[in-house]
Amino acid sequence: MKYQSIKIFEDLKQSTRISVNSLSELSETYHFHSEYELVYIEKGKGSLVLTNSRIDFNNGYLILIGSNIPHYWNYEKIDVNEVPPVMSRIYSIYFANHSWGNEFWNLPENKNILNLRNHINAGALYSSSLSKFISNQISRLSLKPGENGLLGVYEILEALSKYSEYQIVISQAESNEYANFKIQKIYDFTIKNYQNKISVNGVAEYLNMSPQAFCRFFKKNTQKSYVKFLLELRVAHACRLLSEYDLNISEIGFQSGFNTIVNFNKYFKKLKGVNPTEYRTANRIRMYKVNITKND
Repeated sequence: MKYQSIKIFEDLKQSTRISVNSLSELSETYHFHSEYELVYIEKGKGSLVLTNSRIDFNNGYLILIGSNIPHYWNYEKIDVNEVPPVMSRIYSIYFANHSWGNEFWNLPENKNILNLRNHINAGALYSSSLSKFISNQISRLSLKPGENGLLGVYEILEALSKYSEYQIVISQAESNEYANFKIQKIYDFTIKNYQNKISVNGVAEYLNMSPQAFCRFFKKNTQKSYVKFLLELRVAHACRLLSEYDLNISEIGFQSGFNTIVNFNKYFKKLKGVNPTEYRTANRIRMYKVNITKND
């Protein structure tokens, strides 16, 4: 299934965003965005689909949607002929890792909020008692979105982190499907950028995860560290260049993403058992023997 990527923040100068919409303005196609989304349904009825899980919502529902979770909205059409007319109204708050920065998340005072963010990877549905408390704060934020918006979102997250009455939306099977989707996203990003400088922190930020959570997630789902995966990808590319081109060793190292020839030689030998020059020589001898055999 194809998912549409949506850009919430136009640039990194934005740290939070709050919007007030009717349900008819929400996307009815599968989409995802790197930002977390907290949705309060003041008035409206319908369903939200997260991967393959469905939440039937009504007035007063509060839903937290995790980073990069594919989802779409189904809503009940409003009868414009009804008297008095019933209008839907929902509030959406978006925030991302860069809203505060990694140093903020790792402050000891924010341990509960960090646990909330890492635990609710997919989506959560909160009880109506909390919804009433949060709705007042969200309403105040929507009236003056540019004033103390960051502080207001922080206060809401702090309240959520201390509240235990919520329901995780996605089942284990669907969580695995989401994990596969996220791993594929990591693979695609790395294959596109492995020849350039890549850091664990940079990939974690791209996925809207803390570096620690990203490393745990990747190793749990691939049985290897991200650093090892990146090195294997770079060395595999170097092997192809050594076999097919007459570039010098230093150039091949740089084209494969290694920043120094020392690192290139070190990690190449660690993975292949020989240094790049020895690998090229052995490969050429092997190919020569193969050609001799064919000619005979």
